[in-house]
Formats: sequence, C-alpha cells, structure tokens
Amino acid sequence: GLGFVLGVARGNPAVVVPILEKAEAMFEELGDRWEMTETLVVLANATRFSGDKERARDYYVRAFDLMVDAGNRPLTTGILFLLAGLESELGHHERATRLHGAGEAAREVTGAVTTPVGARLMGDPVGMARQAIGDQAVDLALADGRAMDRDAVIAYAHESVAD
Repeated sequence: GLGFVLGVARGNPAVVVPILEKAEAMFEELGDRWEMTETLVVLANATRFSGDKERARDYYVRAFDLMVDAGNRPLTTGILFLLAGLESELGHHERATRLHGAGEAAREVTGAVTTPVGARLMGDPVGMARQAIGDQAVDLALADGRAMDRDAVIAYAHESVAD
C-alpha cells in the first residue's frame, strides 16, 4: 500500500485519491476496520503528496482512531510518526516533536519496527525542529510527548492546529 503510493507520488498522486476514497467507503460499509485503516493511511499519504496536507491530517487521525479502538498499538504508533512527519512539513515543529516523542515512548512498549518506506514518509521531524526552534525547545517537546499517557496522546492527535 505505502510503496504503491510512493510510486504513484512520483507521478501524480492526486489521480489515486478518488479511487482510494471509494475503496475506503466500501470497506466502511463492509465494516472491515483493518482494510479501512490501511486505505485511510494510503489515502492520507496520497493527499499529503498531492499538497492537501490538512485533508491528509484528517485521514491519519481517522486511521489512528480505528487502530486505537481495535487495540492495535504498533499501528497507532506508526500513525503517530506519520502525523509527526506531516506536522513537520506544515512547520508545526513543536507539535511534530511532541508527537514524535509520544511515538518513541509507544514504540519502546510495542517494539514496533519502522520500514524503510515508513521512514521516508516520517521524514526527520526532530532534525527539522532542531534547525527551526533549537535544541532546548525540541528536548522539552520530546520529553512532553514521551510523558503523555494514552488518553493525552489521543487528545493531542485530535487537536487541530491553525497554520
């Protein structure tokens, strides 16, 4: 799924968006949460690469909610990292770093592994933030993110951000 969209993204990711939206609606109708989540993540990546980052955030958060409800901690962790990468692209460096810190803390518990494709999608929000807001702010935000409990992380993922 992710690899497919990265391939398409080199061309025109906007082309796959309507197809993915139809697929997501179909899986929702069928009640297939797993396929719905996978489709939402790919849809988020496609909209992100076609420039609609706000819509991409909504898709990531919907996928995150589905996996929280399903109790799939490795996938919720992966989506936190994707959200952090997106927020970094939007210039929300403190927020990106907090989400990344929350993802790191969750990864230590779940042992979730990042694939090379996943790493490309996540980007380097911490490195970007260090350049933009400095080490002290980044270290504080990472510590904040790592210290959040499950409910705080869920609430934070849902917060909308004004650009």
